[in-house]
Amino acid sequence: MKKTLAMLLCAMMVLGLATAPVTAHATEATSASSETSAASESSAAEEVDKSDWVTATWSYASFLAADAPNQDGIALLQENINKYMGEGYITIESYPNGTLLGMLDIAEGVENGVAELGFAQMSVSIGKYPVEQVAEIAGPYYASTKAGSATIKEYLDIVQPEEFSKAIPLFTLGQVPLAICSTKPINSIEDLKGMQIRATGYAAEAVSRWGAVPVSMAIGEVYEALRNGLVDGCVSSVGAFGNSMFQEVADYCTMMPFIGYSCLVLLNRDTYESLPESQREAFDKACEDTWNDFYCKYLEELDNDPLSQKYIHDIGQIEGIKWLDDETLKPFADALEGLTDDYKTTLNDLGFDGDYLVDLYLELLDKYNEMYPPVPENYSKWY
Repeated sequence: MKKTLAMLLCAMMVLGLATAPVTAHATEATSASSETSAASESSAAEEVDKSDWVTATWSYASFLAADAPNQDGIALLQENINKYMGEGYITIESYPNGTLLGMLDIAEGVENGVAELGFAQMSVSIGKYPVEQVAEIAGPYYASTKAGSATIKEYLDIVQPEEFSKAIPLFTLGQVPLAICSTKPINSIEDLKGMQIRATGYAAEAVSRWGAVPVSMAIGEVYEALRNGLVDGCVSSVGAFGNSMFQEVADYCTMMPFIGYSCLVLLNRDTYESLPESQREAFDKACEDTWNDFYCKYLEELDNDPLSQKYIHDIGQIEGIKWLDDETLKPFADALEGLTDDYKTTLNDLGFDGDYLVDLYLELLDKYNEMYPPVPENYSKWY
């Protein structure tokens, strides 16, 4: 087992109401390399024949709040689109807080053209995207968000699953590793036995194998459930805990490197293919820069980046995040043995080569865990 991890994710849930679309706007800073080359790239873009280019407004559906940190990724995408295309060709209007599509409907809504773009949490669509949801299996060890995100990206690039025939995964975000926020300390697997833990998707299976009782509940209901003793804990990202102010009702937070969620920014395929080839090339460059400058390093490397400075304010503090040592983590890992093999069987039963797909994903995860190990000091500023 690899060294004890230190990883947290930025906030997914910020309470509030949005009443109108928000036009994606550029943040004040991008990477130094992007700034240096922007002028020459813009100049080169002017030389392209744009007579057949499409002018359009694209809707971006998200279940996150308007000021959630993830929204900055779309703002940066808009900035990069303007850099490579010029202003006025593609304008992105953001519909946060589920005002256009709810969490359960985003992936299908993008496929059907209700929104051109959407931020989809894949754990809510269990069974619909079986090839991608290799990334949802409990059991594999995740060193960092960057490792998880890069793994999903290369895996999908290699496999090109048919399940995305109507929507293109533009950006991948591995919500890994997750954590358990609880009203009681969790110092070993024995401490979980009998606890009522809110968990969804494959995390519920993990919680059950650890001796706890998984409870299905919307994240917005968890605060009161913790306060009233209806549940003893919740599985999610540490960022979500902080933004939901769980530290007011639950004193403990324990990192769990063997469970995670995956999220994708999806683009309607017909929308993409409606762009002329030269415009698609400009859009692809915009996406590449956005991946490299934001999604690839969200959260680990953004803490010193001006792009993310607003994240560190008003996020809510949780004290005493616990990183269990490898010896203590071993029983957690042992309890999840066999889940990856079970998923191979599931995929085989669906007509896929489950052994190839799962083994490929795990091979890539090993590579990126080694490449992007946890760096504890990157997180101390956040919580």
